[in-house]
Amino acid sequence: MTRREARELALSTLYQLELRQNLKGNDLNVYDRDIKEVDFTEESYCHFLVNGILDNMASFDLLINRVATRWPIDQIPYIEKNIIRIALFEIQYTDIPNKIAINEAIELSKIFGGENASKFVHGVLGEILKKSDQLKV
Repeated sequence: MTRREARELALSTLYQLELRQNLKGNDLNVYDRDIKEVDFTEESYCHFLVNGILDNMASFDLLINRVATRWPIDQIPYIEKNIIRIALFEIQYTDIPNKIAINEAIELSKIFGGENASKFVHGVLGEILKKSDQLKV
């Protein structure tokens, strides 16, 4: 399993948690095991992403709301919202370069998002990074 597949697994898990309205992460399991055999390293990275996002969701959603003024957070599709959250977490809490985190988010949105998802994700992340001196990223 690659790092991208770990992100896909995290995206699937976050999506399912949000659908089930279980964003506290109690008894968090990786729900989607159909991607491939999950090795320990990438499953650990997936859990790191999911738990970190759940712990920081309020601050990430505040950042998203500040730049996506036409789209209140509850109107952004779950997939796009969680892709942005994954990128924000990787930017803030890992040593992954910002450009790579954003590129991975764009690629995920092309695969899993709606027709204009990649443009939306790119625009939101770009605006957050432009304003990062004002916003805590």
